[in-house]
Amino acid sequence: LSVTGVQTCALPISRTLIFTVFDGKHTSVPVTTTVTIAFLNDPPRLDLNGIGNGINTAASFVERQSNVQVLKASMTLVDDDDSNLANITVRLYPTPDGKKEYLNASASGTGVTIVAGNMSHSLVLQGPASLADFAKVLRSVSYSNDEANPGSPNPTTRQVSFSVYDGTHFEIGRASCRERV
Repeated sequence: LSVTGVQTCALPISRTLIFTVFDGKHTSVPVTTTVTIAFLNDPPRLDLNGIGNGINTAASFVERQSNVQVLKASMTLVDDDDSNLANITVRLYPTPDGKKEYLNASASGTGVTIVAGNMSHSLVLQGPASLADFAKVLRSVSYSNDEANPGSPNPTTRQVSFSVYDGTHFEIGRASCRERV
């Protein structure tokens, strides 16, 4: 059996295979079988640190610093069978400094809409929009803490979770922000 060339087609597809056996003198009666290749919708994949080991990342926060980039520029967002995503939810937790700490992002120049968010503990990035547009917005996600008291903010490590939804499947990623003294 040999297969040559690559055929691009919509799934599912069916192929009929016909087999014969030749013993040097006689050819057998042909037998057939049908193979159906069904569509499998793979989930999106979010790698917060890009090409490095693992999939998560960490960022450091210096007291009174604002707009700390949460993700590395090398982060990757892929979906093998979809070119668009439905939405991404970004959540900050815990938040011991309350409303003085928050997330921001920019959707400027993309097809993504920030429907809930800026200067809050949660961002909802709404599509449908391309993977590239969502990746651009994700790279802009930043953490700020306006706690102004000396010795503050609370040194508890913050987690930022990313839930990516392609319309069928979810992918979850995490990043952490820690105060650097």
